[in-house]
Amino acid sequence: MSEWDFYFKTANENLEVNNTNVGTTITVSNLYTGVSDEFSLDNFLIRLREKLESVHQITMEKGLKIKLNNTRLEFSAPSLISADSLSPAFEEKEVVTEDSKKVSVKIYAGLSFPEPSKAGWNVYCNDRLILEANTDFITGWGIKFHNDYARFRGFVFFDSLQSELLPWNTTKNYIDSDLPLYRSVREDMITIMKPVIDFLRRVARDKKNQENDDPTSLELVINGAESLPLRNFTTRQPFISPSEMPPEQTVSLSTIKYQKPLDEVEQVKRVLDVRTLKEVGEKTFEYFMRMECSD
Repeated sequence: MSEWDFYFKTANENLEVNNTNVGTTITVSNLYTGVSDEFSLDNFLIRLREKLESVHQITMEKGLKIKLNNTRLEFSAPSLISADSLSPAFEEKEVVTEDSKKVSVKIYAGLSFPEPSKAGWNVYCNDRLILEANTDFITGWGIKFHNDYARFRGFVFFDSLQSELLPWNTTKNYIDSDLPLYRSVREDMITIMKPVIDFLRRVARDKKNQENDDPTSLELVINGAESLPLRNFTTRQPFISPSEMPPEQTVSLSTIKYQKPLDEVEQVKRVLDVRTLKEVGEKTFEYFMRMECSD
């Protein structure tokens, strides 16, 4: 059978189907040896389930039910974290082709849980996931991936009634990056991604400069944010992140590091009634400023 178009004379959208024999069944026999060998692998069904659940997560979120060997697939709706001072970027536009056909584009970029395997860009065409957690040049990454960026998540949705306009290849399993439509959107992705990456660098720098393992002020903001589905973000906006210092604080800051014998440090802790090395440094510096530098 070479044609995959199905024609119906009538359609009843409200019909309740109770007969399991109703529907379309496609049977494939005489498999190639390589294909049948792949099917017989112990982890084949696990990998197939994971692939189906990721590729069709959006359509399942919208109500499509998919079963594999009579077991319904599960999905996790794409999400980003948000708080009063931390919110993802969202851009939406409509691209009109030379022959007046339209492609809708939505771009989201922000933060999620720190999972390196899930960090990167996710690109969808008509709700089908084509690129997942991509950190290659094709999605605009001009930097080497590092675990500092494990929280980054980007989502791009291309939608059109004319599927041939979408930037996927002929087998619909990868992006055709040479298409003008995708090249133009890729530039938008790079622009939207930059402030998110810059913020994650700030988070990593602050953590590196801190002498103890307590959460930094930026980490406290991130940890207190709420994870929300993408559908909650409908207003165009750039990436919103907390300032490095409160607005009223305009002085430049510096970090002081030094080492002293452990027993002496512990003695100072007891006298100052503090618990962390950071507090020891701050309190002793404040004491010196008050006793030696005050007018």
